[in-house]
Amino acid sequence: MLASGLRSRGHDVSVLTGFPNYPTGAIYPGYTQAWRGHERLPDGVVVHRVPLFPSHDGRAVPRGLNYLSFAASAATAARSALESREALWVFNSPGTVPLVAARERRRRGLPYLLHIMDVWPDSVLDSGMVGGRVGRMVGSALDRVVGRGYAEASRIAVTSRGQADLLVSRGVPPAKVEYCPVWVDEDVFRPRPHDRSVLPEGLRDSGRIVMYAGAIGHVQQLDVAVRAAVAVAGTGLQLVLVGSGIAEQGLRDLVDELGGTNVHFLGRWAPEEMGRLGAAADAHLVSLADTPLLRITMPSKLPAVLAMERPVVMFGSGDAADVVRDSGGGLCATDLDGLIDSFDTLAGATDTQLAEWGSAGRRRYEEEFSLARGLTAVEHMLADIVGP
Repeated sequence: MLASGLRSRGHDVSVLTGFPNYPTGAIYPGYTQAWRGHERLPDGVVVHRVPLFPSHDGRAVPRGLNYLSFAASAATAARSALESREALWVFNSPGTVPLVAARERRRRGLPYLLHIMDVWPDSVLDSGMVGGRVGRMVGSALDRVVGRGYAEASRIAVTSRGQADLLVSRGVPPAKVEYCPVWVDEDVFRPRPHDRSVLPEGLRDSGRIVMYAGAIGHVQQLDVAVRAAVAVAGTGLQLVLVGSGIAEQGLRDLVDELGGTNVHFLGRWAPEEMGRLGAAADAHLVSLADTPLLRITMPSKLPAVLAMERPVVMFGSGDAADVVRDSGGGLCATDLDGLIDSFDTLAGATDTQLAEWGSAGRRRYEEEFSLARGLTAVEHMLADIVGP
């Protein structure tokens, strides 16, 4: 989206990336890994692909190989793939990617804009993949890698205001940091009429539907949502979980233990279907554990829900909760009792109230998270670092 948007504004754009393997950890059908694969998109953007070790594993070694293999391949291909570039936009997740840009900065003075999605090494250490003495060693090594990326970057864009405060507290000059939240695919995530025909037949005529769509992991703390939904089962509210992950089986066991008949698992859906599926819900759940890192995380599903003009039920605190609360785009809770109250309120809300929450959230998306706003911000930062 960013590359095509910059291209539409008259810029010559190319992309250096790996072969697609997220979130399954397997190379997508139709792709075969090869050295320096090339694609030319219909709008003229050239995509250079380099091989990597495909993995989205919860184990440290496979995930580390994924991160390091891409960095090594991209560094090798950078000279030819980036030969005529004047500046780079670097998607900083994983945190090893800036090593490639920093090398090009030192080699030929190529400036780069580092766009922070996840704060490293915090996100790695908080994931639980590594711990103890090994975790401390990994954290120390990543600190040096990340610090080099920050130091070499001409500008750093952050996706939440809390991230900006954290980087400044770690010594990054404030003038170097700019708030630039990430947009969504607006062809997929857009306002649509409420339509339940895509749902299994038993859900089409039910009470209010709260949908969670995304990774089902431990950091989402969806066990609280399951308990809250079961507690208000008498209102007719249905909790629909879309996606998969390491916590899924535990949640299924919890539903059986509680005798929850109003919690439903729909499995993983294709990304292009998520907009149509999202239109079937009365509201969407955004849920995050309360940790220092997650308080400054802006989950991608939040702007997606705001863009769809659907109410948000936010479980968590920090920057994401502030957006929901300040925009008037939904309901917020920080504990089980609060989430039960939110679900109960939603179950009794009128269609008019739901529409008001959705409209307020959509206005916030257009003001702060839209592709047009993000594209303009990135364009200005790139122009600034290139200079006259």
